[in-house]
Amino acid sequence: GGVPVFVDIRPDTLNIDDSGDDTDNVGVLTNTSLTGLDMPSVPEIQTIYVQAVGGSFLLRSDEKREKWDIQGPLLKGWEVFDIQLDQRAEPTMYAAVGHTIYGATVHRSEDMGQSWQQMTYSPIFMPNSGHKLNNIWCLQPGRDSEPGTIYAGVDEAGLFVSRDRGERWDEISSLTQHHTREEWTPGAGGLCLHTIILDPTNKD
Repeated sequence: GGVPVFVDIRPDTLNIDDSGDDTDNVGVLTNTSLTGLDMPSVPEIQTIYVQAVGGSFLLRSDEKREKWDIQGPLLKGWEVFDIQLDQRAEPTMYAAVGHTIYGATVHRSEDMGQSWQQMTYSPIFMPNSGHKLNNIWCLQPGRDSEPGTIYAGVDEAGLFVSRDRGERWDEISSLTQHHTREEWTPGAGGLCLHTIILDPTNKD
């Protein structure tokens, strides 16, 4: 599996916050590899997705994690909010991205990030809803019993679902129209749905 992280890229270092340590992890960065990154809070991780403005990177290592090979930038020119690897069938990567001109879209890769297909349709609120979709914050592959299902959390706060591997999206209006919505308070990133956790036993 892989883990998304917050990243600060400087000329010769990669400063990563995995949100599980008291301190950041700083590695020495070269053109194709990274050393000195231990990620103690997630010792089993051997793949890291680095999300950044203007593209994303994929870091891979073996079980020793002494050296990380760098693939990227992926999706160059796009602001990458989230990347998820769906391993329920053939491994497929999904990316939630944004662009000042093209807006918020979903991209799909079936060759581990070597190439990407922009989905024709992306999550969008109905024109008369009174809500605006600013960014797609997170993606979440569905349960094993839901092949082809992908969920998306967006800003303004909303939840969408695709049943056909990201080709088309439907709004889950029970959240958008929830009677407490006017009481919701934006966080530092705005009024967004930034995390999706699926109930393993209840699909409703």
